[in-house]
Amino acid sequence: MQTNYIREGMRKLLVIDWESEEEDIYEIELFKATKVPCFLSFETREVDGDKKLYYEMGHGVSLSLALQHMSLSSERVRHMVRSIKQMWENCEEFLLDPLSVIYDPNLIFVDVTSGEFSFLYYPKKEGEEKEIKDFLSVLLQNVDKKQEEGMLCLLRFYNQVTDERFKVDQAECVGISEEGRLEILKEEPQVEEINDEPFVVEKKKKNKRKVNIKLHYVTKKLMIVVAVFDVLMLIGLCMNILTYEKMGYLFIGLAVLIGMSIVYMQIDTEETPEEMMEEYWNQKQYVTKEQEEMPLVINDDGMKNEEVYSGETVLLSSSYEEENIVEEICHGDLCLKPFNDERLKPVCFGHKSIVVGSMEDGCDYTLKEKGISRMHAKLMDKEDGAYLIDLNSTNGTYLNGELVTPGTDYKIEEGDMISFGESEFFVAYEN
Repeated sequence: MQTNYIREGMRKLLVIDWESEEEDIYEIELFKATKVPCFLSFETREVDGDKKLYYEMGHGVSLSLALQHMSLSSERVRHMVRSIKQMWENCEEFLLDPLSVIYDPNLIFVDVTSGEFSFLYYPKKEGEEKEIKDFLSVLLQNVDKKQEEGMLCLLRFYNQVTDERFKVDQAECVGISEEGRLEILKEEPQVEEINDEPFVVEKKKKNKRKVNIKLHYVTKKLMIVVAVFDVLMLIGLCMNILTYEKMGYLFIGLAVLIGMSIVYMQIDTEETPEEMMEEYWNQKQYVTKEQEEMPLVINDDGMKNEEVYSGETVLLSSSYEEENIVEEICHGDLCLKPFNDERLKPVCFGHKSIVVGSMEDGCDYTLKEKGISRMHAKLMDKEDGAYLIDLNSTNGTYLNGELVTPGTDYKIEEGDMISFGESEFFVAYEN
């Protein structure tokens, strides 16, 4: 599915090829006439004989990009689950097919403050429920495990959706209370419980993953040995140490290496959501046991206090955090230096990506100035140089006076002028 981002004046559009030959489709007419909640509005156009869907983009950031720089707190998780549930309800209300929704994290847009989603509806798309489960697995792998409420909400939602009896068109079995907690409105699928653990992975699945990890390790070592053998054979042939009659061994070694590479790529060693669930509960019980065994601490006033490990990250003060961020990102040669504004600090980056925006959570460089979006733009260091990408900001990003297209990489060099809202920077090398 080919995608492209374009600008038409102040409008930002996401363009996707459409292969259907049908003309009069209910969904297309619906989105032309009505703003469907939780979805991006779209229209069809014909360009050079090819039909394309033009989606009106909002101000959200793609989920895949946001997850690289944003933690999934309990509040964000609740909004995400609520947003998915609301989207399914809207599909039922407007007679839309839930399997025609695109569940690709690159094409799902999220409000980085609240966590609410905006989905793309692709008419006549032949989807399957596996896409939904894969989408929820991505969220599970990025949720903040230290925030118990959000973790529980997402785990139970995943557990309900992945049940064999669950159908997307019967999504009313999952609900959200007024306080934002997940509720099962119908009978919840029965899950075998052992030692009060609500999620237990079968022993066979555990053993299979352990075997896969061991096989993955052994295959990797054998590939290195075969690769060294092939290199030595090739060097020997080039230096006339070995005769060309021995070339058959080289071809056999290359064939073995290719075969082992294919096997290596097919071995699945990723942790499944079910294993993540069990690991989470095991850790939770372990921390609780440690808390019970913690010694008592006597304060200066003679009072006894129990020393408790909360398992949470201690936040630094805002002033120290700001100094730490600036020191961390100023390690490269290429910098963005403020233009005629001594209040701003330079944005220096080396072999890492830097997100610029007004939101402290998720941005490496916080820029709280007029016209700056929460996650405004991203600076990347690649093999062939540095690049700038606009993250669908409200007021846009300008490179040498030209408004850049959201989602597109632009190479930057020394002397270029970059504007984030009303804040101007110039590209220079750090002395």
